[in-house]
Amino acid sequence: MSVTIDFDQVRTIEAGPLYRVRTTVSYVSGINAAIFVFNTELSTFQHVATTFDMENVTADHAHAVSEGHAYYRASSCDVSYDTQDAALEFVEYTAGRIQSLATDYAKATSEFEGTVHEHVVS
Repeated sequence: MSVTIDFDQVRTIEAGPLYRVRTTVSYVSGINAAIFVFNTELSTFQHVATTFDMENVTADHAHAVSEGHAYYRASSCDVSYDTQDAALEFVEYTAGRIQSLATDYAKATSEFEGTVHEHVVS
């Protein structure tokens, strides 16, 4: 199976100054759009999901709260930094993590998961 994740990043400079980056998934194929993991209690962005997160962390904040889960997933995230360099590092790192997620998830769901029957004769 192939996985496609398209995303947009809106970068703004806010009062402070704060360098804000809003990353939003705009299209997916082969994977759920909720690829950003958040802390349930504080609703703070933690990281781009891993394959494990995609299979084990709910994509619904209300469900995460009602079930007492520590994390939930969403399809967009906002982060702010004090410096432009830090914001640009986040932009680059996040793009790489999203690419890794697409690659790893496709591989896990097409090559790893499933049942294999082998017959060994000696």
